[in-house]
Amino acid sequence: MRCLAALVLVSLIVLPASAQCRPRLGFELGAALAAIDRPGQSDDRNSHMRGGPSAGLVVAFPSSRPVSFVTGLRYDRKGGRHEYDPPVTVPVVVITPKAAASFEETEWTLDYLTVPLLARFTIPHETASLMIEAGFEGSVLLSSSVHEESGAESSEVDGAFTDGDIGLRAGAGLMIPAFGQRILARAGFVYGLTDIRGSGGMDENANQIASLYNRAVILTLGMSF
Repeated sequence: MRCLAALVLVSLIVLPASAQCRPRLGFELGAALAAIDRPGQSDDRNSHMRGGPSAGLVVAFPSSRPVSFVTGLRYDRKGGRHEYDPPVTVPVVVITPKAAASFEETEWTLDYLTVPLLARFTIPHETASLMIEAGFEGSVLLSSSVHEESGAESSEVDGAFTDGDIGLRAGAGLMIPAFGQRILARAGFVYGLTDIRGSGGMDENANQIASLYNRAVILTLGMSF
């Protein structure tokens, strides 16, 4: 939370002071293709990405061209899905529906409010300008849930996660002049730096929980005024 507050402070004070002309405002809508990374885990779980909405406001502060600084406020739905199919013990004499229902699945749903702080390098062109972006993102957790399935049974449980996340973002995009405005098509990869486990990394039985990190590809289409 303190890191996010620092990002907001820099966005509101330092960026406007460094700008040489008025900021350009815009909006964007798109999707977040997210996954949960569990580094160091060697079990047979398969990690899958899950899709969610991404939408927000974009504020660009031009400075010495072709460099500008970008911030804003964005909603992202992140999370991920892990599947685990334990190996079958052989020989199997009789397979009943209950015995065969060994498949397990866990799906995380994490809603974040995000403040980016990016440097943007633009290669101008009269048809479509190329944008290259890199920087940090700070996120506040709005809500979370965990859906678990084991065989034919499923349950919805409350997730215990940290209140926020700090991540690195790098990406690229196109800026296309149209209708007197600018259409923005952006793609970025977010690499979470915060272990988002809550409760000190322990479950309700005081067992150690594997480290969890957010990873996401953010794809958006918007307009700058």
